[in-house]
Formats: sequence, structure tokens, C-alpha cells
Amino acid sequence: LLIRDYKYLDGVTVLLPNVLFELFIGKLSDNVNRVLLIGIACIVYSGSTFIAGAVDNYQVFVAMRIMLGLFSVAAFTPCVSLIRDYFPPNLRSRAVAIFLSSDFIGCSISALTILAIEKYGWRMDYEAVGAFGVVAGLAMLFFCEVPERG
Repeated sequence: LLIRDYKYLDGVTVLLPNVLFELFIGKLSDNVNRVLLIGIACIVYSGSTFIAGAVDNYQVFVAMRIMLGLFSVAAFTPCVSLIRDYFPPNLRSRAVAIFLSSDFIGCSISALTILAIEKYGWRMDYEAVGAFGVVAGLAMLFFCEVPERG
């Protein structure tokens, strides 16, 4: 990867597709099984992270970053809706607070991957995180109960 191209890898390739896909996912999550949507999205964006770490082709790497941006939003939006279905009204604010704090906790933990990157390289970091996410997505598909719509 060229140094001059790094500035595009998070902004344009991840955030722009994320923003553009948000409204579509909001509409989609109103009409499909949200647990299935989240599980598939987790598998796709984690798989794209794994592939990004494994490829030596810049164009494929950028395509995988775009996939991450597209499908990571599909894991967030339906979660908010599921909180309404899983939790009674007196616990929803707390559930939303915990869910939203998980993003900050995840960012904090991801900062620790610097240690893994220093020891094993960024590719191994991408591959490990991607593999874990694929397993988490599969676990969601096989073990999470679909709640009744409230």
C-alpha cells in the first residue's frame, strides 16, 4: 500500500458507504428478520476484514474496506430495534446505554491491537479480528432467538 493512499482507507472507503447505506438498512430492518440480518452482516464485514488482511492487491483491499463500510451499518441499525423487542420499557434506557457504550469499549479494546500489530503485523491483526467476527456472526445465527415484534 502506498502512503499517499492511506487517507482514503477510512474516510471515503468505510464511512461514505456506511452513511449512504444507513437509510436502506433502516428500511430493510423493518421488513426482514433482524437477527438474521445482523448475523449475515457480521459475517460479511468480518469476512471482508479477514480478506483485507490476506490480499496483496490494493484494489481488492479497497473493495473489502467498502464492504466493511456497507455491512457494518447493517449490524448497528437493527440492534436498536431489537432492544425494544428484548427489553421491557423500564429497562430499555439502560439497555440502549450499554449497547451504545459497547462501541466505545470496542474502540478502546481495538487500540490494544497495536500490541499485536507490533508483534505479528497488521495483516495478522486483520485476519484474527475478521475470523473472530465470522465466528460471532455464525453464533448469532445459530443461537439467538428471534423475538416477537413489539
